[in-house]
Amino acid sequence: MAESEGLLTGQEVPADNPETTQESWYSQDYGELVKNKGYKTPDDVLKNVKELEGMVGGRVKMPTPESSAEEVNAFYQKLGKPVGPDAYEIVRPEMPEGMNYDEDMEKGFREVAFEHHASNEQTKAMVDWFNKYEINRYNDFMAEKQRLETEGLEKLRGEWKIDYDENVKISNRACHQLGGDEFIALMEETRLGNNPVMIKTFHDIGVKILSDSLIKGDGSGGEQKDGYVPEYKTSPGMYANDESEEGKKAREYFRQQGYKY
Repeated sequence: MAESEGLLTGQEVPADNPETTQESWYSQDYGELVKNKGYKTPDDVLKNVKELEGMVGGRVKMPTPESSAEEVNAFYQKLGKPVGPDAYEIVRPEMPEGMNYDEDMEKGFREVAFEHHASNEQTKAMVDWFNKYEINRYNDFMAEKQRLETEGLEKLRGEWKIDYDENVKISNRACHQLGGDEFIALMEETRLGNNPVMIKTFHDIGVKILSDSLIKGDGSGGEQKDGYVPEYKTSPGMYANDESEEGKKAREYFRQQGYKY
C-alpha cells in the first residue's frame, strides 16, 4: 500500500484513505500556539500580525545617548510630557488668609519639570504635595504665633493691671506718630502690632519722647498759633543741637509741647 506525506505537517497518512488525510496549514510545532490563540485559518494569523505591526509602528523608540533632542522629546511626550512648560495643568490651591500664592515658584516648577521630561500627572502630583506642605507649615506657624501672642498679652495685662488699656493707647499713639503709614501697614500685615514686646516698647518710647498732648491725644496735633510745624514733628531729639533758624523754631515748638531739652 502506497504512502504519501501530509501537507506541511510532516505526518505520513494513508494515501488510499482520504477521510484520514489532514491538510493542516500549520506544523505540529505550532499546534499548541494555534490552539491557545484560537486561530482557525491562516487569515486569522495574518490579521494578528498586521495588528502587531501597527502597534510596533506607533511606538517611539527608547532614546539613546545618540538620539536627537527631537527623538528624546517625542519619546517623553508619548509618556505624558506636555508640549511646553505652560501646558502643565497645575491647580492652584485656596490659600489661607495672610498667605500669598508664589507664582514664581510655580513658574520654576514648570520649567524644571519640562526640562527633565516630567509628565503632566507627575508634575501635578509634585506641585500639589508641595503646596499642601507649605500651607500646613504656614498654618502651624500662625497657630504657634497666636498662642505666644495670647500668652504674652495675658502676661502684659497682669503686669500693667488697671493701666493696661491706657498704656496700650499710648503705645498705639506713639507707633502712629513715629512710624507713618507704611510702617503701620507693615505692623498690621505681619501682626507685629499684636506682639507684647512691640506694645511695651512703643509705650516706653511714647512716655519718653512724646509730648503730653501727643500722649494724651488732645487733638491739637502740636500746631502753634502761627501754624508752624517742624518738618520732623515726631523727632524732637534731632533738633537738640541744630542752631539754624529752623532748629531754633523747632525746639521752641517742642518746648511748648512739653518736651525738655
